[in-house]
Amino acid sequence: MAAHSADLELARLCAEGDERAWERFVREYRPLLYRAADALDRTQGAREIADSLYADLYGIANDAGERQSLFRYYQGRSSLATWLRAVLAQRYVDRVRVERRVEPLSDKEPPARGGEPDPDRARFVVLIRQACRGSRSPTPGACSTRARRRRLAASRDRARPFAATSNVTCATRRA
Repeated sequence: MAAHSADLELARLCAEGDERAWERFVREYRPLLYRAADALDRTQGAREIADSLYADLYGIANDAGERQSLFRYYQGRSSLATWLRAVLAQRYVDRVRVERRVEPLSDKEPPARGGEPDPDRARFVVLIRQACRGSRSPTPGACSTRARRRRLAASRDRARPFAATSNVTCATRRA
């Protein structure tokens, strides 16, 4: 930790509002933050986050009038540069997550389903009819094994949702 004591002292002074410390911080760390921001996002989006990070680092007065600086979280376990890059990267990830949650709706209206026939309808009707034919037993004793009956019941159950949308009936005879 002795290697980062100078960084810790700079952070402490900046958190307390020392103008000379703040000027030194901006002079030394602003280019580093901008390079890190450009590495995250070449469209300058992360630079906005870097700029807003300065406000949080400088500190915002709370209800009691005390400055609450983000520097108070820096404990000197790593270099100040490393800590700043990590904070910037986390803020960038947070912004990306928020943007993904709030994606704008398309201006185009989805196609109406009412009048358009399903292009796969004919294929589904054939499959449903085949499944229905295979599930009917000509006589109650025709299916001699339980496995065959289970397979037939499963194919009939799979066909029912399609049958409901295709106006095809699936008549079955229970043994």
